[in-house]
Amino acid sequence: MRAMKNILLFLSKGAAAAQIRLFVLAVCSVLILGCAAPPKPHIDTVPVDRFQAYAGPEGRLIFPQSADADIPNVDILALDDDIKVLLDESVIPIRNKKRRLNALVEVLIGKVRFDAKNDRYGTKTAQETYDTGTANCLSFSNLFVAMARYVGLSAQFQEVPTPPNWIRTGTVL
Repeated sequence: MRAMKNILLFLSKGAAAAQIRLFVLAVCSVLILGCAAPPKPHIDTVPVDRFQAYAGPEGRLIFPQSADADIPNVDILALDDDIKVLLDESVIPIRNKKRRLNALVEVLIGKVRFDAKNDRYGTKTAQETYDTGTANCLSFSNLFVAMARYVGLSAQFQEVPTPPNWIRTGTVL
């Protein structure tokens, strides 16, 4: 603080002193205020077993703990014969793996539009993604990995750690 007083006292002499003082004051204010952050709001967490049941189809109660009991066993990478024929004709005949990959990307981009914001169906299987023609990032990955493996390319999922991004407005999460 004493150093700042000395700087301001030194800068008070001269023709451009007022402009320099304002500049120094602005810089110091930005530096000081840049370190200040508003306090993070406290958000209460609720364990899943404390959520209430809700009425599902046919009026039966569904409890959050039992949600995974109703999930069907589905192969998310299954491809139907139409997709396989398309790949058999347009991608598999290409011997060079880089060219085969490029051809696969061209087929995929020609059939599916990436739309994470407006895709009403959410994450889908590879087949559902192809059928609807739209995909979020995981649906697009499902279809790409399935098609790449079918045409003989090495493809696997990569986990990308990202923190959850939920918005709470009042009582709505």
